[in-house]
Amino acid sequence: MVDECIGESTCYVNYDQMEKSAVLFRLKLMVAGASSYARVYDYARMRKVCDKQKAILLAGMAHISGLVAAEINKKGEEVMYDFEDKINEAVFPGLQGGSHNHTITGLAVALKQATNQEYKAYSSHQLQ
Repeated sequence: MVDECIGESTCYVNYDQMEKSAVLFRLKLMVAGASSYARVYDYARMRKVCDKQKAILLAGMAHISGLVAAEINKKGEEVMYDFEDKINEAVFPGLQGGSHNHTITGLAVALKQATNQEYKAYSSHQLQ
């Protein structure tokens, strides 16, 4: 499915083909996000595809969270958090061995720093 949804010559997501594949395979979960995809996803379009299929949209945004916090990547703000409460109730406070308080605090500090003008200027320049 992935091969058909990424254009060979452009490396852009082919959202029309993605929607056709979602119908064909009766999509239940779409995972959006990648660590090395140097494009901005159209999360709103993905959300519409998932809504039509009554599927869950899971966005892996770890690599772009700073750009979203700095309001440079506006598309990331469009992701809905349908299951945020259920996930928080299931994971916090500490039902699994993952994120410790220092990790969560470090992320919060990093996202706060991403809102300053120097970061915004640097990031905007890098995306051009």
